[in-house]
Amino acid sequence: MVDSHNRLLGRLVVTFWLVMAGVSGVHAATLVHQYDFTGDLTDSLGNGDPLTEFNTNSSGFGADGWSWTASSNPGGGLVLVASLADPANYSLGFRISYQQVSPSWRKIVSFKGTGDDNGLYYYNANLQYYPFGANIAITFSTNTFYDFIFSRSSASGGTMMVYVVEQDGTLTKVYEEADAGGASIPVSLGGGEYEFRLFMDDTTTDGEWTSGGTVKTVRVWDGPLAEEEVGGALEPEPSAATPVPGLSNYGLLLLSLLLGLAALAGTRLRSRA
Repeated sequence: MVDSHNRLLGRLVVTFWLVMAGVSGVHAATLVHQYDFTGDLTDSLGNGDPLTEFNTNSSGFGADGWSWTASSNPGGGLVLVASLADPANYSLGFRISYQQVSPSWRKIVSFKGTGDDNGLYYYNANLQYYPFGANIAITFSTNTFYDFIFSRSSASGGTMMVYVVEQDGTLTKVYEEADAGGASIPVSLGGGEYEFRLFMDDTTTDGEWTSGGTVKTVRVWDGPLAEEEVGGALEPEPSAATPVPGLSNYGLLLLSLLLGLAALAGTRLRSRA
């Protein structure tokens, strides 16, 4: 009976780790770039090129990060060059504060270079992920930090999810859009490097930019983040190029279930002995 119990327990453990391997394949994403703005624009992980300052009127570092102002089209900001194994699967996050979130459009990020009007905007103190409709779930304030997380997956032909985390920790999924055409796949520079243009407008419209703002952190992962990972994704933490993912809520539930079954099986086997 003891051998039967041990064999059953062993099968349950193997089942758990096989399932968790599948879960990890879906949810785990490695942090590959981290910019903390502690006096320079370099990658804290040492994995990539420094961010490039673009068309700013003034800029500097302070306790809250890197601040800039802009006074000419197409606005000022930063150019991020990310090394991605698969540009169809990634996550991009940043914590920003804008001096202007209205009126009309104030661009936040471009995926396809200087000439593409698509991307995420503040729009009359709400959001618009153009060319999709406006999202009015949150009314944004000037000079207030918000976390933005973009999580792109190639699953189902391509999906982009956009999350916002407010200062009180409230997490809102503001967009989940099909992207079979690859509009959110960043433009390729060759050699496995891809470009994101942050906080400035494109040359198509030119004038849809903020007069200034502050960015506290920018991070890039090599895969889509699960929703349960998003809330704390930009919180201060030790830099680590290959973080060990924790168990998701689903994994903990499965582990509890399997342990319970193992205990029940052991009870039944003892009662038959």
